[in-house]
Amino acid sequence: MSLEPLASGRLSGRRKRLLLILLQVAVGLLALGVVALLLTNLQVNLLRRGLGLSFAWLGEPARFPLSRG
Repeated sequence: MSLEPLASGRLSGRRKRLLLILLQVAVGLLALGVVALLLTNLQVNLLRRGLGLSFAWLGEPARFPLSRG
């Protein structure tokens, strides 16, 4: 693949479409990677606190006094 069309700023329609599709795929993969990183971080931190990824902790009593007002 020659870099001549890129240097001159002229791309054929097919190449431009391919580059745009590749850019969308790259951005999508980056977004999926960020989501995976955040979910992994959430899971690790919840497990460190003994909570896990469930809502079972909602049934446990509060460890602090609840105010009436």
